[in-house]
Amino acid sequence: MTDSEKPTARTRTRILDAAERLFGEHGVKATSLRSITSEAEVNLAAINYHFGSKEGLVHEVLNRLVGPVNEERLRRLDVLLDANPKPELEEILEAFVYPPLEAKISKGVSGMRMLARVHIDGDPEFEEAFLRQFGAVGTRFFTALRQVLPQLDHETLFFRFHFCVGALVHSLMFHQRLQRVASALGVSSEWKAEKVGRHLICYMSAALRGEAPAGPDTSPNTDRGSSPTENSVPNPLPKPDKNSSADSTAAPTQKRRGE
Repeated sequence: MTDSEKPTARTRTRILDAAERLFGEHGVKATSLRSITSEAEVNLAAINYHFGSKEGLVHEVLNRLVGPVNEERLRRLDVLLDANPKPELEEILEAFVYPPLEAKISKGVSGMRMLARVHIDGDPEFEEAFLRQFGAVGTRFFTALRQVLPQLDHETLFFRFHFCVGALVHSLMFHQRLQRVASALGVSSEWKAEKVGRHLICYMSAALRGEAPAGPDTSPNTDRGSSPTENSVPNPLPKPDKNSSADSTAAPTQKRRGE
C-alpha cells in the first residue's frame, strides 16, 4: 500500500467500523447514512465512493464479519471429516458453534450484534447477501448432520437445526442480558466462548437426538439415500419474519383451549 492509498483505506475502515456499530445497536433500517457519516467523520461522497449505496455498505459490513467466521466453520468441518468420515454429532456442532463465539470475543460486541441483527431484522433487501453468505455453510453442515442422524427424516432435521441456530443467534445477540439474568440467579455470568459453547452443544445435541414424532411423514424430501445439494437443501439459517412471531405462538394456545 502506497502513502497515497493509506488515507483512502483508513477512511473506508472508519466507515465500516461506524456502520457495524450503528447497525448492531439500532438495526439496518433505523440507521441512516447521515448517522454513519457523523460517526465516521466523513461526508456522504465517501460512502458513495467506497460502497456505492447503503445496500452496498451493508453487504460489505456483512462480508467482513461473516466471511472469516464461515470460512473457519468450513475449515474445521473439512479437517474433522478428513480425519474421521463418521464423526460424533458433538464434533460437528463444535465446528459450527465455536467460530462465531470466538469471533465475538475477538471482534467485540458490535460485530456480533450486527451479525445477530442480520438474522432477525428480516429485511428482504438483503436476503440475497444473507443467503450467499450462509447457504453453502448451511448445506455442508446439514449434510454432515444427516450422516450422523439417519433416523431423522429430512423435515424433522431441518426444523431442529433451524431451532438450534436460533439458540446460537440468541446467545450472541442478547449475551449482556443473559449475563445480568445469570448474575441475578447466582450463576457465573463470565462470558467465555468455551463455556458458552459447551452448554450450547449439550443443548443442541439433545435437541437433535430427541425421539422423532410418531405419525406419517409428509415431508417432500424424505429420501435418506440421496445426497442433498445446495439448491435442494432448505437453508436452516433463514431470517424469521418478526411479524409472524405472534401468530406462531397464538396457534398452540388456541388449540389447548379447545381440547
